[in-house]
Amino acid sequence: MGITKDRGYWYFVKRVPKRFAHVDPRQKVTRALWTDSEREARIKAAAVEAEVMAYWEALAAGQADDAAAAYEAARKLAQARGFPYRPAAELAAGTIDNLLTRLEALIRSDGTFAPLAEASALLGAMDKPPRLDHGGASRVCEVFGHRAAGGKIRAADQTLAPAARARRRDLREAERRPCHD
Repeated sequence: MGITKDRGYWYFVKRVPKRFAHVDPRQKVTRALWTDSEREARIKAAAVEAEVMAYWEALAAGQADDAAAAYEAARKLAQARGFPYRPAAELAAGTIDNLLTRLEALIRSDGTFAPLAEASALLGAMDKPPRLDHGGASRVCEVFGHRAAGGKIRAADQTLAPAARARRRDLREAERRPCHD
């Protein structure tokens, strides 16, 4: 992981690891960190790196962002029809009235059925894809070689080099801030 400053702003830069070259053809990934503060950029870069690594792992496992987009579209479509999105297993375990209400909503006034995408949304056919930022602080700690206990970063060893202590301090600060979804 690295950060670089260009035209007054900091950017996250990371070479695509060889093990993910088959799923991401880019040589390197560059993302704007939207800050002019190096300290803030280092904190943001740790979170971005965890997200990028998780993204590559998901791609390698056959989970692309199109699955996330399809799930989000189904969720929004169900909400637009006045229903909260629920997975099929949850609907099956629920009341029959709820399921029938959803089925009835798929029948149009002219007797035709709603499109398949709408049926998938109302009947919970889309599985929620894994979050691309799973692992949060534990993943960030793993990337930097730090130990994590219960999602919290342990106190810095006095034997660490000053740069490592600074990284650990930045990670603690990043852990206190809420993450975006």
